[in-house]
Amino acid sequence: MLYDNAQLISLYSETYKVDPDPLYKQVVAETIHFIKREMLSPENGFYSSLDADSEGEEGKFYIWTKAEFQKIIGEDFDLFINYYHIDSLGLWENNQYILLRTEENSTFAARHHLSESELILKVSKWKEVLLSAREKRVRPMLDDKILTSWNAMTITGLVNSFNAFGTAEYLDLALANAVFLRQKVKSKYGRLLHSYKNNKAKIAGFLEDYAFVIEAFLAIFESTGLKIWLDEAAKLTEIAFKYFYDSDKNIFYFTSHGQDDLISRTFEINDNVIAASNSVMAKNLYRLSYLLGKQ
Repeated sequence: MLYDNAQLISLYSETYKVDPDPLYKQVVAETIHFIKREMLSPENGFYSSLDADSEGEEGKFYIWTKAEFQKIIGEDFDLFINYYHIDSLGLWENNQYILLRTEENSTFAARHHLSESELILKVSKWKEVLLSAREKRVRPMLDDKILTSWNAMTITGLVNSFNAFGTAEYLDLALANAVFLRQKVKSKYGRLLHSYKNNKAKIAGFLEDYAFVIEAFLAIFESTGLKIWLDEAAKLTEIAFKYFYDSDKNIFYFTSHGQDDLISRTFEINDNVIAASNSVMAKNLYRLSYLLGKQ
């Protein structure tokens, strides 16, 4: 799921700023490389998800037998199976395994009489040959719709990673995705649309689309000083107040008024796999009050 990867990028980037463990930096770099390779459209929008199954079997694209490892890894096989727990711990099912680490590189390298740099070089080579072998498999299906809110979460993750590591590529990717959202998922009236596919945006945006896009555009402004993104965030906030806000209850509806295909309108207040749209809006309003000087 795109939203899992987006939040993971943010989490490890923020954690690195508190505890600069190289492993956190590696997780961010590899995750960004993954979404760029597997989920980025030619228009710089990110697709929604990859299926869990292929050829009718869950996880088949990602799991391995010991025989496959031995053939692909070769002379480093014994070291490899220790490093990735190709044993009862890494056993998935039907004698197939996932790659599972439980030890710091420095500790593992010392135990196997290697320098840490030697081990890192070997791990990099293992990943390279495994990826090459995996490319020959039947790939999972791709859900190629592009969702506004999930793309905005990805922008925030990419900006967080730029702030943590200073890698220009991360900010460039965030900006390209932000430009895509501005150009492709806004109606002629400036309102957001929820979903994009085959050069067509549709479905009136929900509060989560506004909340996460405002958050993303504020993140870009705060990291670049480019006022256009602050202006965009402010305009979307005005629209959110106009179409979603209940001034009696002091909270935003999840759907805009005027949507007559709904049985009822609800308020999203509970954080789930992603943060509740009202909690994101609360943070946005707090930030905007300072940036715009509006109480």
